[in-house]
Amino acid sequence: MVNMRYFVYCKVHSGEKIYINFQNQPKTRSEIPYSFSLKCPKGSMSAYSNREVQAEIGGTAIAGALLGALLFVVDPVLGLLGAITGGAIGGSAEKQAVNNFNNS
Repeated sequence: MVNMRYFVYCKVHSGEKIYINFQNQPKTRSEIPYSFSLKCPKGSMSAYSNREVQAEIGGTAIAGALLGALLFVVDPVLGLLGAITGGAIGGSAEKQAVNNFNNS
């Protein structure tokens, strides 16, 4: 499963990211309500539209690299290959999903 994190930039406090948790991970902006309000960590409430939501890569590529590092303990060659392959495959799928969402 592709792991993406969603956020908007705070309109009041110098563009800080406000992360949004969705029950179901949207693949496009049309799956998010058109308008909604969020409170930033500093307490400011602002209205946003689904066009302002951005996605970024979550942790799958990192997990692939960590798995490779664990294999490195068992067999250095396998570990190195696992880290490179796991990170690259996870990162590629994640980047494509993020690009698809951000261009929707």
